[in-house]
Amino acid sequence: MNIGEKIKTIRLKKGETLEEFGEALGATKVSVHNWESGRNLPNKRRLKRIAELGNTTVEELTEPEPIDQLTERILKTYSKEQVQDIIVKLAE
Repeated sequence: MNIGEKIKTIRLKKGETLEEFGEALGATKVSVHNWESGRNLPNKRRLKRIAELGNTTVEELTEPEPIDQLTERILKTYSKEQVQDIIVKLAE
């Protein structure tokens, strides 16, 4: 599970909307949505607060996603052609 999925899990366990969760963190619902979707990451202060809300630690929240899960998520998100393009660009 990546950090965005962990944040979403915490929010849903609390039964809060994007807006409610954002208010508790001094953030907008768009910011929360962007964290959950992996577009952005919360700052250190907010990461600490999210961890507190989820009864976890910042370390557990930010622990890297296992490579097999990351690979599976990439293959579900992108076409084979897109993955090949990404690999070529990384190799340059």
